[in-house]
Amino acid sequence: MCYSISNYNIIFFPYEGRLGGVSAMSLYIPYSNDIQYKSTRKTLRQQATKAEQVIWKYIRAKQLGVKFRRQYTIATYIVDFYSHELKLIIEIDGGIHGDENVQKKNKERQAWLEQHGYTVV
Repeated sequence: MCYSISNYNIIFFPYEGRLGGVSAMSLYIPYSNDIQYKSTRKTLRQQATKAEQVIWKYIRAKQLGVKFRRQYTIATYIVDFYSHELKLIIEIDGGIHGDENVQKKNKERQAWLEQHGYTVV
């Protein structure tokens, strides 16, 4: 089933939930650079870590043969680097990622992204 609401194509599909049961339907919003996160993405790009700057230097402008986007929104998550062609997400962990709460949220985010067909490295 597919509906168009605002500028999103919303797809409903069954999936296995956390407890192993199958829920009736789930909401999935395909990747989109949602306007509500624009200022956050811009700030993240302007305050990129040294590691992010180095990676971006080597993957930007299709240097690897595919286009990568930097600080891109997928559903409610902003990922460091994303190739739509490969459905590949590259995340660069900095010092803040050592916090237990941040690690837990990162694991939940990665699980959600992988469940929806993305590869996270």
